[in-house]
Amino acid sequence: MQHDYIYEFLVNKYSVIINYYKHENIIVGNNNKKFGVFGGRVLKMHQN
Repeated sequence: MQHDYIYEFLVNKYSVIINYYKHENIIVGNNNKKFGVFGGRVLKMHQN
């Protein structure tokens, strides 16, 4: 089941941007975690 957590932080805090996805969805960091950026807020989509 997918759990969504909303975190507010500076996106540029992450120095490594692997790839951009459409609709402002990006992969940030080296942990292959998907982050969606929406208006300064980051929607963390954790798939377990």
